[in-house]
Amino acid sequence: MLLPNNVKGIRNFLKHAGFYRIFIKNFFKIVTPLCDLLCKDNPFHFDNKCLMTFDRLKKELASILIVTSLDWSLPFE
Repeated sequence: MLLPNNVKGIRNFLKHAGFYRIFIKNFFKIVTPLCDLLCKDNPFHFDNKCLMTFDRLKKELASILIVTSLDWSLPFE
């Protein structure tokens, strides 16, 4: 996945990640550096802290249970 290089890219990524926010513990604490880029008067500066946040969210999204395949031999609701 390419890094978001503007406000629109950050907004789209956060919209996608936000859909799964109930599965990610402390979601709103994690995304704070990316949300700060969306403030109106802040310049867009995708620094190392934002990069680490972006990578952490990608890792969290790939590891949540909803994305893994279902094991039909186990009971589920």
